[in-house]
Amino acid sequence: MALALKAAPALAIDLPVSYNVTDLSLRKAVTASTQLTFSYYSDSSCTTLIASEVLSAGDPSITPDAFMTSVVKGGAPRQKLVTLRHVLIDAPPTPTLYLEVTGTGLVSDSPSCQAQVPTSSGEQGATGATGGNGANGTNGTNGATGPQGIQGSTGAAGNDGATGDQGVPVTKARPDHRASKGRPAQPATTARLEPKATRA
Repeated sequence: MALALKAAPALAIDLPVSYNVTDLSLRKAVTASTQLTFSYYSDSSCTTLIASEVLSAGDPSITPDAFMTSVVKGGAPRQKLVTLRHVLIDAPPTPTLYLEVTGTGLVSDSPSCQAQVPTSSGEQGATGATGGNGANGTNGTNGATGPQGIQGSTGAAGNDGATGDQGVPVTKARPDHRASKGRPAQPATTARLEPKATRA
């Protein structure tokens, strides 16, 4: 395999490519030893070459994939096509990539300059709006009880409370000694002392 690539930047990647050719030309004019040139361009007119490689048609890195084409009723018939699949090693990063495959007797499907997947990402777009808040999740299980903390120091004494109201004085009754001698107790009476009569 002959390979001729231009100096590729450090961000080169392995890129799968595909190229459509007519089934008839591949079967009738191409043999396993036919040399096919894969030319890679950065423009749609295939004028700015960025990489190229020459492979034998029978190289195992080339996979022919035949498929049928469809036409509308009354439309012109189309030829059966074959897609040549290959992987470009260390493809140079570029926003656009076009492939043209040439070889003796090989006929490409129109157009001959066929677009490929870009090998580098475009500029980063603007940040989108922040989405709404999601639903609250379920509460987690309670954790284990932690150890008891150290007892704190005694706080300062509080202020004295206000003085309460003065209580009602209680009169103590005199005991009746007669009750202790078996006589019924008499209700306490208050004798009124009369002044002695004055002698004439």
